[in-house]
Parts: sequence; C-alpha cells; structure tokens
Amino acid sequence: ETPAPEEAPAPEEAPAPEETPAPEETPTPEETPSSIPVIDQHALDHAKGGVFCGVATALMMAQANGSTLSTSNKDLTSIGNQMYFTGRGTSGSDMATFLRQQGIEDSQFTTEGTFDDIHKSLQSGQPVPLGVNYTQGSIHSLPSGSSTRYGGVKVGDYHSKSFVNPGNGHWVLITGVEGDPNNPSAYIINDPDLGGTLRATPAQVARMAEGSGSFWVVKQN
Repeated sequence: ETPAPEEAPAPEEAPAPEETPAPEETPTPEETPSSIPVIDQHALDHAKGGVFCGVATALMMAQANGSTLSTSNKDLTSIGNQMYFTGRGTSGSDMATFLRQQGIEDSQFTTEGTFDDIHKSLQSGQPVPLGVNYTQGSIHSLPSGSSTRYGGVKVGDYHSKSFVNPGNGHWVLITGVEGDPNNPSAYIINDPDLGGTLRATPAQVARMAEGSGSFWVVKQN
C-alpha cells in the first residue's frame, strides 16, 4: 500500500503580545506628617501660662530638635526670662537666639517673612514659629481630647480668634503642609492657645500674619 501522506504539522500559534503595564498613578500629594506635640499654654503649671504663647512655641520647636527642656515651672521661667517681656510680649529676635542656643543654628527672625521662607524652612526639616494677629482655620486635632480654653470645640470645627485688641499678638508653630510643598493647599499649625492643631489655607495664613512679605517669622537661612 502506498503510505498515506504525513499530515503537515499545525503552525505554532504566535505568542500573544505582552500587555504593556499600565503606567503607575502619580500619588496624590498627602499631608506632610507632623510628630511635634502641641503644648497647651493654658494648661501650663505657671502663673504666666496665659501669656506664654511664644514660650510654648519656642519650647515645641526645641523639643522637636531633641531638647530635654520640659514644661516644668523652672524651665518655663528660664525660657520666659530669655524672650518674654511683660506688657510687650515675646521678642522674635530673642526667640531666634534661644533656638540657636538649642542647636538650631540657622534660626533667624525677620519681620519681612514670606511664604517662600516658610516653605524653605519646612523643607529643611524645621517647623516655623509665626507671629500672628489672628488665628483661623478648621480644627485638625486636639491631642488631649479637648481644649483648656475653648471647652466645647471639637475636631472639624471652624475656629478663629483675634489677638489685636487688647493684646500683643500671638505665636504659633507651622509644622507641615498639605499638597505641593512649594504651593500648599493648606498648612498644619500647632496653636498653643487652642491646645491643638489648625488646618489653615494660604489665604487664612496670610490674613493671620498680615500678608506675605510682612510675616513675623523665625526662618532657617
């Protein structure tokens, strides 16, 4: 018999082209975290606690840089003697001197500070003491669960306070941002008067501190 012709082998299937991986999504800018504890000036065990916003601000920054200074009456008195003047408030230049003595050597006080100064200081790894005439923004956190001065407030509430009349202004500590570090959508602020943190927009910060270019700020050169 004539052998049947061999069947031609079936052509191999071409391998399916590899799928092009989907491009990774650009992460949405998140809040720059702050691990700097808030000091509630109205909870301090000191006769001048009510006017020691600048002392509390300087102490928060010093502690964030490893200082062993505490909220003891002795330490608060010592810090206050270096920067607080009865009837005049806290000296920004003396605060900067204190911070340099605590090892934060690039601390410089200016009355012509800008948002750029704030951003550069934060990006250097340092929080920013800011002198203000008002505070305003949404309450971002209340570490102790409540505020000594404002007992009924809660996280998420809008909060504002004027320190213009009477008063000699107020000090707060900017600790982080939300969004683009060079163009934030909001700033996270330790407020010793509130005993908590505020989330304030750039417009709110500008009003609090009388406008970029006129900020009373301790910046990092």
